Amino acid sequence: MQCTEAPRSRARAVVFRTSRGYAAVVCGQVLVTVLAACSGESPTGARPMPTPSVLRASVTGFAAEAIGPNDQIQLAEFSGEENELTASEAVNLASVWTRNYGPMTRGWLERTHGAAINFKTLKTCGRPLYARSAFNAPPQSIPSPFRRSHGPWWLVTFCDDGSPSVSVAVSAWATELTVQAGMIRFPMVSGTEFVAIGIPLGHVGEYPMAPEMAIVMTAEQVGKRIAKVPELVTPLPTDGPPQLARWRLTLETPTMARTTSGQRATNEVFVGPTVVGERNIATSAAAPEQPVTIELNWIPVPHRGEAATAYTARAITQTIELLRRVDTPVRVEPISAWGN
Repeated sequence: MQCTEAPRSRARAVVFRTSRGYAAVVCGQVLVTVLAACSGESPTGARPMPTPSVLRASVTGFAAEAIGPNDQIQLAEFSGEENELTASEAVNLASVWTRNYGPMTRGWLERTHGAAINFKTLKTCGRPLYARSAFNAPPQSIPSPFRRSHGPWWLVTFCDDGSPSVSVAVSAWATELTVQAGMIRFPMVSGTEFVAIGIPLGHVGEYPMAPEMAIVMTAEQVGKRIAKVPELVTPLPTDGPPQLARWRLTLETPTMARTTSGQRATNEVFVGPTVVGERNIATSAAAPEQPVTIELNWIPVPHRGEAATAYTARAITQTIELLRRVDTPVRVEPISAWGN
């Protein structure tokens, strides 16, 4: 397997109200915008949307029951453990962010899109997609900028002149944000509310991928139908931005799959992009070894009116362990072959 690495993003720290950049680095935890691009993956982000008949032939059980009158999969309602933004609230915030801050990151967005972007015609297109974390929520006592990178995200797709061009991830926990007079009002302590990337030129549908497309692509590859409603699961923050979330699909029966760790039976696959700025889509299986916990490093935030010397004295990095949800893998391996 041959892999290449794309240039890393030039993100910088966004902990307090000092920046409204496209990404955040919080206490050394980087929302990395690259992963290894490996051979054997397909540029399926450019394939056409499946027809209703093809979609219906690719599903069974709960997935079949979830096809709505618009011939789209009706995704499960999010059930967050705490107060979260609704889909419409996330779309509104993403729209304001894109209008006000998108042009400031034109270079990054156009580089990852692969072409010029007409910011004057940018508007939302497709459904906002909800992507959840594979880990339990950090304690609410931890400052919000550090918590959000390990929480759920709304992924909002924007089109210019009818084509997908920008993806804005809005933290579902960014409930402190408001819009006043066409501007986003941030709280005193903010950061990690938004992550924006360009969508690879030629991509079709919502980003990272329409669930119907993930279903049909997997059913064609495996020769088995999808039995449950798909859900999006974000990667580790150190593995990529929220936009590299993968669709978690359940097959109607187990099948043999070959990965880098060998051949084994699985009834679950993960489908999604692997590299920011490229159209490659990988179909993967859960890796045999999964982390039980991951570290979250954080520092206290300053109090209003606190002297700089007093804050510096107590601004010591602290670490907690976040437990992975036992039912949700986070490490995956690309599938290179199906069957015996």
